Amino acid sequence: MDRHYLSVPLTPGFDMKKSQPKRVAPKSGTPGLFRNLLFFGFCLCVTWVLGEANKKYAGRERPHLRDIDLPDYAFKVPGERYNFRSAQLTLEQLDSLLRKGLIRCVVRLNGNGKDSGGVPAEQEKALCEERKVDFKLLNAQERDAAPTIHQLLLEGRCLIHCLHGYDRTGAMVGYHLRRLGYSREEVIRFNAWEGYLERKGAAYGRYLELIE
Repeated sequence: MDRHYLSVPLTPGFDMKKSQPKRVAPKSGTPGLFRNLLFFGFCLCVTWVLGEANKKYAGRERPHLRDIDLPDYAFKVPGERYNFRSAQLTLEQLDSLLRKGLIRCVVRLNGNGKDSGGVPAEQEKALCEERKVDFKLLNAQERDAAPTIHQLLLEGRCLIHCLHGYDRTGAMVGYHLRRLGYSREEVIRFNAWEGYLERKGAAYGRYLELIE
């Protein structure tokens, strides 16, 4: 049988062995192993950081309002941010409220002397620090007081108060509510400010201006 069809023409100098594709040796696994070790170390660091943060802030977790029996001297501010208002509380009343775990910040608008209600600001601040609650002493007459308090109330879980919990507190809370979309009439009703100027006098008109 003629088998010439099996022959393969070769060009001069052709080397079959050299024509075979070269086998490339696999690269060392060291770089991949190094990357895996780096990723594993990163995960360990993140886990440790989250664990430490959880230990630090676990004590500051706040229960839900529905689980709290609010005392009759604290009133919830409308909205979903769990803010509260009151008159000046005694240290015993304040401590009882802080122990419930809802409050993260106390905003005081009244000063010392006759305006203190018998509770100096320094003592109130010391109690808040003991309970790991932020304390802010602000002057409602300052121009930036209302915007500052608005931001604090947006963060939620604040207790805001003045001496009687009516004029200064009502103005700051009213400013906040107006920026949440509540109408002027709703704020006046919530503050019990019907006929406010007639009862309080023109000097208190500055508080009404904050809810315009």
